[in-house]
Amino acid sequence: INPLLFTVLGVIILNIGYAPVSKFKWLNKTENFLARNDISFGIFVYHMVVLNLMYHFGIFDERWAARVMTLIIGTVTLSSFSLIVLEKPIRLQRDRIIALFTRDK
Repeated sequence: INPLLFTVLGVIILNIGYAPVSKFKWLNKTENFLARNDISFGIFVYHMVVLNLMYHFGIFDERWAARVMTLIIGTVTLSSFSLIVLEKPIRLQRDRIIALFTRDK
């Protein structure tokens, strides 16, 4: 990656991360919703699964834009499903699970 592009992307990411609270109420509601429903870990875990499945089945070999969109949609869908079915129920039962594994025998 070009060092200049790397620097610009780093500055943009830091500005997004340290942005002040928005003056628009709808944007604050969106940020609160995203803060409670974080799929970033799911994206990290499942993006390679989706990418390997696409590679294995030869999906959109010549059309790179369709391949990127399929990767994004598939990864976000799988990550959201994982959040709803796995992560949230486990978080709700966290204390009980920790007590189960840490009690004295």
